[in-house]
Amino acid sequence: MVPTPHYGGLHISQQMCSSTFVDESHLLNNQILAEMRLLTNFHIDSLNALTVVLCGDETLTRKFGLSMLEALANSVTITISVEALAKDETFSYIETRLAACGVKNPLFTKNALELIHQAAGGILRTVGTIANSALIKAYLSKNQQVEAEHVHSVIGR
Repeated sequence: MVPTPHYGGLHISQQMCSSTFVDESHLLNNQILAEMRLLTNFHIDSLNALTVVLCGDETLTRKFGLSMLEALANSVTITISVEALAKDETFSYIETRLAACGVKNPLFTKNALELIHQAAGGILRTVGTIANSALIKAYLSKNQQVEAEHVHSVIGR
């Protein structure tokens, strides 16, 4: 798509930059990743018309080592790695998310929290997925708290 003069004027006069965020980029095949580079080739008055932000796990970084993705790898400006959460950070993350929803009493037992951390390896997205699924299991079982058994049923599938 060729930017319209109006868009180009906004872009330059207001220091606006269009951005596209692609989550789970590590799941894209190599051909699509290679073509992503083409999206960043458009310039308006020597300014990038589009910034592409690829979000994914460590396999995305490894893919950048492939020769077919060399052009994309060379255009990467910054790489950020998120470390796994420590056990107390996992507990705090879950409790903070629940508090943001208005929960006042503990919904997860200590054993359930420990099992979530162990199963997720401190990976934030996995922690959230397991905790959410275990919360639903507890609700469907008509339990007031998420127990280790609910977490086991989620991670055991």
